[in-house]
Amino acid sequence: AGLAYDLQRPTRMPSSLLAAARARPRPHIGSEQLKYQYFVTVHGLTFLPGGTCPSSNLSVLWTRGSKTAITQEAAADAQSRSAIFGQTLTLICTLFRSPSAASSSSGFSEKLCGFALIRHGSRGAQTLAKCKVD
Repeated sequence: AGLAYDLQRPTRMPSSLLAAARARPRPHIGSEQLKYQYFVTVHGLTFLPGGTCPSSNLSVLWTRGSKTAITQEAAADAQSRSAIFGQTLTLICTLFRSPSAASSSSGFSEKLCGFALIRHGSRGAQTLAKCKVD
């Protein structure tokens, strides 16, 4: 088995596009970049009375930018209306500290991450709930 590919000569960007790209605001220029490794332990979840408790497997998805981490699938117990995960997720994230953010309580520029509850059914994955956290 071989690998087939086309190699094309790079094209030069027109000067009008190049000038527009340079004029775009660059929010993190001049900021201090700091890398942190974050750990989140997903112990479990409980469905409120009166709501539907899904019978299919569930997982918790953590996203920050293009990076994701997801728990193993777990089934919710119909009796207790709970799903137990007991798993630790980890992501490496870059935070930016700029002079304008120094006045905020954390000193860092805002960067949201999201958590989503995913149901894995016969027709694929479906988001049941989600939230954003700074």
